[in-house]
Amino acid sequence: MHFDYNFNIQGLIAIAPTIDQYKPTNKSVVLEDVNYLIIHGSNDQDLYNFSGIKQYKNIHFTGEGQYLKTALYCAGCNHGQFNSRWGLYDQSGFYTHVLNVKNFVSERNQQRIAEIFIKTFLDCSLKKDTTHIGLLEDYARYRAYLPETLYVQSYQTSNFTTLCNFEEDTSLVTGTLEGVTLEVEGGNVWTEGLYPTEAAQSNSAVYLHWNITKPTLKIMTPAFNIKDGALQFDIMNLQEKFEEDKAQLLEGRIKVIDGANQEAEVSLGENATIYPAFLVRLNKLQYILNEKEYKHQFQTVSIPSEQFKANNKAIDLTQIVEIQISFVNQSGVVALDEIGYE
Repeated sequence: MHFDYNFNIQGLIAIAPTIDQYKPTNKSVVLEDVNYLIIHGSNDQDLYNFSGIKQYKNIHFTGEGQYLKTALYCAGCNHGQFNSRWGLYDQSGFYTHVLNVKNFVSERNQQRIAEIFIKTFLDCSLKKDTTHIGLLEDYARYRAYLPETLYVQSYQTSNFTTLCNFEEDTSLVTGTLEGVTLEVEGGNVWTEGLYPTEAAQSNSAVYLHWNITKPTLKIMTPAFNIKDGALQFDIMNLQEKFEEDKAQLLEGRIKVIDGANQEAEVSLGENATIYPAFLVRLNKLQYILNEKEYKHQFQTVSIPSEQFKANNKAIDLTQIVEIQISFVNQSGVVALDEIGYE
C-alpha cells in the first residue's frame, strides 16, 4: 500500500542526524523526489559515524522533476557547535573531562558553514534559484567564501543515469544498467561489499586493494552520450596507518573510449581532491594509548565532457562504450560507487 499524505515538502535538511529510529515494518525509510542536504563533522563525539549518509543513499529520483541530494563532511567540526547552545562538549558529566576539543573549527565558523550551505540549499529548493547550485555540487568553486578546513562532498541530481551502483547482484562482473560489464587489470584484490561503516550497512561498493601492480577498473557499456553532460562517480580513499606528516592525496586517470576506439584521458586530481582518511582523536586517552580513528567518506567526482574533448577532438562523446579508472599511487585501498553520467 502506498501512503500519500499530500505534504508539499520541497526539501529536507539534516545536521548530524541519527538514522533508523523510525523503521516502519522494520525497514529503513526510502524517499523519492525530494531535495536533501546533510552536514556532519568528523569530530562529532556524539554520533561517531556519518549516520545520515544512509538516508542520503535511500533517497531516489524517478526522473520526473528536478531534484538534488548533497552530503557535506567537514573536518574539525563537532556535534554541538552547529548551534549556539550545546558548545564544545558532545557529552556531559564526567565525559567532558576526557573529550578532546583541541583544534576544533570555531563555533562561529562551524555555524557559518551551515549558514552558507543551508541558505544555498533553500534558495535552490524553495525559490528555484539555482544561481549558486554549484556550491552544493562542488564546494571547491566557493572555497574562498568558506571557513578554512577540509571538506568531502557527495551529490547526485535527478539527471543522473546509473551505470554501476553495485546493488543489483553478487557478481563482480555485472553492472546495474543492462549490458554493463566490469573487469579489473592489475591490483591485488578486487571485491564488492558493504560500506566499511556501521552507518551504511545496506549499501555496497566495489573495492580495489594494491601494493604491487596498480589497478585499472574497466566499465564496458552500451553506447551512451555525454556530449553535453559529465561523467560522474563517487570515490573513497580507505588507506590507513600512514604517518601523519606523510599523508598523500589519491591520484589517478580517467579514460573514456568511443565505439571507434578513440580515447580521451583526464587526471583525477585536476577534477577533485581525494583526501586520505581524516585522522582524529576524539578523547584524550587516545593520545596516552597512541590510538587513532580514521574517518572515510565518499567524494563525488564529476568530469565535464569538454575536458575529454579537449584532449582528443576526434572522440565521439555521443558513443562512449568504455570507461577506465586507474590509479598511480604506489599502494592504496579505494572504494568506488555510483558510476554513471549526467
